[in-house]
Amino acid sequence: MKESIGTSYLFQIVVVFVLLFTGYLCLSINYARSFAVKNNIVNNIQREKGFNDITRKKISRYLSDVGFKSTGRCPDGYNAYNADGTLQGDGKTGIYCVKKVITAPYQKDIPQVSYYRVVVFYKLDLPIFSAVFRFKNFGDTYLIGDLNQG
Repeated sequence: MKESIGTSYLFQIVVVFVLLFTGYLCLSINYARSFAVKNNIVNNIQREKGFNDITRKKISRYLSDVGFKSTGRCPDGYNAYNADGTLQGDGKTGIYCVKKVITAPYQKDIPQVSYYRVVVFYKLDLPIFSAVFRFKNFGDTYLIGDLNQG
């Protein structure tokens, strides 16, 4: 009887460590996936020199190809977008969030300079924890000047 009780404690410890390892593995895989999605969104915005309809279509095509569906609530000031590129609104729930930050206002001799902040969400893919733990992955584009103003 004494050996069976000791073995059950050892079995419980092994189960706990297996669950911890599985959770860490799920979190690291989801983080890597959200990092790749965020980088693709940032690269598309930089390639098109801003966030417009063409950029939105390219991002939605990419999201449908990779099957990324992790959602979250965007911070205030960020516009939320679904996988198909439809605007959800400021501070709403979406797959990714975009915010345009103007660093230098337009003047006569200097074009308006801005950059875009992107937020992508990822979660811990375990049944109970996925509803509780949602993480954000932030990224910025380089400075983009609007030479068409004025």
